Amino acid sequence: VSLARMAQGDEDQIDKELKKITDSRGSSLDKAIQDDEQYKAMASEAARRRVEELKEKAKNMPGPPPERKSDIVDSPSFISQSVNQAEKEAQDLQEVEDEKQEARKKAFEGVEVDPRGFIVPQIGDIVLCPGKWANEDMVALVEDTQFVDARMSWNVDVIELSAVGPSLYGRAFSAWKKPIKRWFDVSEVRPARAEYVEDQDAWRVENARDYINNPVIVNETARALGLQEYGELKTKIIRDTAVLGLGGSVALAAYDSSLGSSFALGAAASIAYIA
Repeated sequence: VSLARMAQGDEDQIDKELKKITDSRGSSLDKAIQDDEQYKAMASEAARRRVEELKEKAKNMPGPPPERKSDIVDSPSFISQSVNQAEKEAQDLQEVEDEKQEARKKAFEGVEVDPRGFIVPQIGDIVLCPGKWANEDMVALVEDTQFVDARMSWNVDVIELSAVGPSLYGRAFSAWKKPIKRWFDVSEVRPARAEYVEDQDAWRVENARDYINNPVIVNETARALGLQEYGELKTKIIRDTAVLGLGGSVALAAYDSSLGSSFALGAAASIAYIA
């Protein structure tokens, strides 16, 4: 009836109907507030209706596309791929390190090591020892090795080899010249890159230094300082010799002119030699 009157445009009647509905709902709400049981029942009914509305809305909403099982299984994530790659690289590096350690163990099998870390050469090895001059090596053949308890280190007994050709070193066989034998601390000896030449009965050594091919490196600063000190000393000697020669020749000339002249000539000759 109210809707029909609304369609006919009876505004006063519409206002009355709306007021009646509002008063009715207000009175119902007042009663519900005053009555706890009725208020709880109304709240529960309103919650139930809201839940039903949400369920209905959820049923009508389009859902996400279903995941394909093959994509999940066959396509690993980026993190898992990175982890697998890192584990593989770490395993490869560990294998390489293990191979290096094994190679080192095989290389040092049967080799004596000095407590200071120097490798002790074996009998028959060709080694390089300190030579007579700076930047010069002596090529030698290891004759024996012995451990010195007092010094807790190894000594190496060697036989000096003579140069028999360019980069060739061999033992000297002579009735009047015996081979020179020496000993060195193992820290002073280093291995030589030697190759035995059978037809020469000698060893070709490529890394031996000599003072001709490896001249001594001169420290120019120390050289200039030494020359300066030498010049000052020479000047002082010449001055003292001149003063002593003059005084001595004058004193001797007063006694004997020949003695004075001889002394003066001696002092002049000394000055000339030093200059």
